[in-house]
Parts: sequence; structure tokens; C-alpha cells
Amino acid sequence: MNGLPKPLMSMKNKQWGSWIVGVGLGIGLTATDTVYAKGGVDVVANVSLGAGVVPFAKQIANVGADVKLKVQIVNLGSAQPKYTWKLNGEPIPGASGEVLQLRSVGPADGGLFSAAVKSGTATTEVVFPIEIAADLLPFADSFIGRGTVTGSSGYGIANNVTATRESGEPTHGRKGKGKSIWLSWRAPADGPVTFTTAGSAIDTVLAVYTGSAVNKLARVADDDDSSGYATSEVTFNAKKNATYAIAVDGVSAATVTSLNTAGMAGSVMVVWEQQTTGAVPKINTALLPQLIVANVGQAVQIPLPIAVAADTTVQWFRLVRNSNRLLSNSAAPFSIPRISAEDVGQYYFEARNPFGVSRSPLVDVQINTKGDSTVAAYAKLADSQLNAPAGTTAAVTLKSPSLKSPSVQTAGLGGRVRRLAGDPNPGYSGAQIFQNLPGKDIGEPDHCGELGGSSFWFAYNAPAAGRVNLDTIGSNFPTILSVYYDDGLGNGYASLVPVTCGVVNYDGFEASAVNFIPNLTKTYYIVVDGFDGLNGTAWLNYKLTQ
Repeated sequence: MNGLPKPLMSMKNKQWGSWIVGVGLGIGLTATDTVYAKGGVDVVANVSLGAGVVPFAKQIANVGADVKLKVQIVNLGSAQPKYTWKLNGEPIPGASGEVLQLRSVGPADGGLFSAAVKSGTATTEVVFPIEIAADLLPFADSFIGRGTVTGSSGYGIANNVTATRESGEPTHGRKGKGKSIWLSWRAPADGPVTFTTAGSAIDTVLAVYTGSAVNKLARVADDDDSSGYATSEVTFNAKKNATYAIAVDGVSAATVTSLNTAGMAGSVMVVWEQQTTGAVPKINTALLPQLIVANVGQAVQIPLPIAVAADTTVQWFRLVRNSNRLLSNSAAPFSIPRISAEDVGQYYFEARNPFGVSRSPLVDVQINTKGDSTVAAYAKLADSQLNAPAGTTAAVTLKSPSLKSPSVQTAGLGGRVRRLAGDPNPGYSGAQIFQNLPGKDIGEPDHCGELGGSSFWFAYNAPAAGRVNLDTIGSNFPTILSVYYDDGLGNGYASLVPVTCGVVNYDGFEASAVNFIPNLTKTYYIVVDGFDGLNGTAWLNYKLTQ
């Protein structure tokens, strides 16, 4: 592995200005065999509006080659369609033309690309799996069967489609879905090393351990989405000749299909690089909560689980509409004395010393107006590990749902509900205030006929007969609001049955509103999305009237 080119380490640092939007030339291909592109990838997809999801042949390009993708609508006429390009389900900023081009690709530049095209009410989404050519890494399904790599840097590919979970195996990053594969890395020197899954075509979680038995491992580091576009990245201080167990698992509860949608199983790219001097600040992520939910006016404190040395500086940030807002340069826990709607969002800190930077995982801060800290909105099903009796209200994701049968639905989704506290009649009324993030699964419905692109999902079981009233009044971006239930036939998103939906401009507000009479035996799925993929501070207000 030592002779391989130096990898591009992280998609989160990718300069998306290299994507070219315009008219390009290419060859027409169909969704048949994998195409190995010795030079570059230059593809035209000839499709019709209204064709639904169209899978394309997987393209494999060499490091250093150019990749060009084009969607050509054959029945366009004089209409002017809207193009939204995505990587692993997340919109690519500024990519809104019929052609995308990535110049001189690196190992981390692959993934599941797609183009959603809309004109009027007709939509089509074209899927382009792109893989960067690399050696197979000696990953194994079993911990004991894993192979070992060495070297201060390298990259390679693997696949976890047939992977399973072992008895005693930890839940990686507190959210792995049991499709884990294992690799060992022996450190050639002392110094910080970074591993990333950027370039993977699935939603990954990455974990690092020491230990010789799968049921007696010591956690070193783990991560879900820090590398961007549903991929993971960890940095830790390695010791010379120490052996580290690297686990990659899938996160989203997607059904594996011929589209290889960015779910929990498929093609995995792993890239690593080690520095050989000094040590970066060490963050004890086990002491950092993934989620904090408070009531309006309560005090919130986010811990700083790091030993701050004299040469270390700390900066706190909050994600605000896809940008990083600097909040503080204080090497202390971050405090919000009285939380309000303006404070919800995703927080993180960076600790920097002369040898590098360590970035903490995101901490999602939300508000529940009933003061129930167990109720939250999630962008992924695996982020919600909730179990409570039916007949209560919950906020969980349905991204890439695995809706195979009523029994699976009840165990995996309908049972993931929490009782709203602070009210004599739990589940009757309240509001959840949160910040949604970009992202929409391939195959996910266009809610209310709009493309959207920043959906968050909730599950709702009505506690009593009546009418459920929902609205997004208070949100600071134009919203789409839809309600579904599952038909139990096991067809993924195709099993979602629309109940009602609403778009912007409700009662003079830039908000949406719907109402419906629930069946007490059904679990309803409520989605808040952003019009044209916009995101910001979202309110979901709910009330059951009898």
C-alpha cells in the first residue's frame, strides 16, 4: 500500500468549484454491466421525464482521471427543467445544471451520485454509482478473520453486502446496523492517524478499537458523518507497532436493492494517512452527547471532554444553513443560559495544537415544548434507539425505511415511540423545534409533488380518537409537510401510502398545515422537508382535537 498515490483525505474539504455545470459530450450507456474507465468517465444518460428512478451502470475510474456525467431529457420539448445533483442522497452545493464534471479524481471522490430532474409535475432521478479504482483491502465479516495492513498511508475498497453482526460485537458508534466488516492496521510509527470512508457509496459509521476478542474491545474512536455526504472520519493518536481493529458498518436501514442506494450495504472506500510527529488533542467522544433536548428557557450546557494543554486552543461552532458559525474561542464547556428557537442546531468544537486539529462529533440541540428530553427529530432511523408503548408520540426518522411486513414495521418503527411528558394527556399537543439538514434518499417520494431535499421524519401514534392538526408555523424557511402510513407489503418507499400534504403559504405564513383523522391502529409517518431543498430552524406543531 505504501506505493499508492497520496489520497485526498476528506470530502468535507472538497472544493466543489471543480464541478462544471454546462453542456458536455459523451457516450450513451444503459444500466447493464460495470464499466471500467481506464482514462476517465464520460457518460450521457438519455432518459424521459416521469420515468421515476433510473439506475445507471456503475463506472470505475482511475485516480487522476476526470469524471463527467450528463442527464439528457429526451421528451423535454420547450420546458426548462430543474436539476438537483446529489452525492449519497445529499445535495451538492451549486450543482444545478444538466452536466457535472469532477477533475482529477482522488480515492475519496467516489460514491452514489444522482440527478433529480423536475419539470412541472414530472420528475426523474438518474443514479450514477461511481467507484475509484483501488486494491481490495483484506476486510472480513468476522473479527477473527480480518486481515492486516501497514504503512503510514493507503486506500482501498471493500463491500459489506453479505456482512453480519457477531455475538458480543459492539454497536459501532452507538448506531451500526449489523452489516460490519473488520480490518487491522498496525501503526508503523507514533503519531496521529486519520481514517475516512469518503468515497463510499453507503451511509457509514466508522469505529476503531484495541483488543483481541470481539466481546472485549476497548474503544479508541468512532464517527458517523464527519467526512460529509454520509461518510465517516476519525483521528486518533497511534502508538508504534500497536494493532488497531477498524470496523465499518452501515447506518441507514435501507433495503439492499439493485440501485445499491446509499443505505447500510454496498461499496466501501477506506483511506488513511498518518503523521509521524507529535500528537493531536484527544477528544473523549464517549462523554459527548449526540443529542440534547430541552424546553424553552432552560439552561443547556455542552461538555468539553478534552484535557486542554498549554499549546491547545478550542473553538466552538454551530452549523447554520450549511455554514459554520464561530461562537466562542473559550476552552470551556459551551453554555446556553436560556435556550430559544434561535439556539437549536448542530454544535461542535475544534481543538488545535501545533501538530493538528481534532474535531468533535456534532451535538444536536433541539427544543420540545413539553420538556420531554427523550423526544427528538432525527435525520436517520439508526439515530433513534427509542422503545416505548404504542399510543404515544415520537420523533424518529424514516430515511431509507425497511418496511417489509407489519411485524417488522411494528418492531422497527412503530415501537420506536416515546411518551410526551409534562401533560396529563400525553401526545395531545406540543411542538418540536429543530434544525433540519440537507439530505434526501434516492427513491424517497417527492413530498406534495415537490423535490425538497432536507427531509426529517417523525412517527406518530394517536393516543385517542379525534383530528390531528399539524403545521410548521414558526419555521424560518418554506416548508413541505406530508403524512403517510405503511401498506405492509415490504416495498420500501413504494409501500408508503399518502394521507395528506401541504406546502407553503398557509394563513399568510411561509409554512405548511395539514390535518387528518387517524386510525388508532396505524403508525403515521410525518415528514418536514424544505422547499427546493432549503433548510433552517423548523417547527412541527401538533394538536389532537376531540
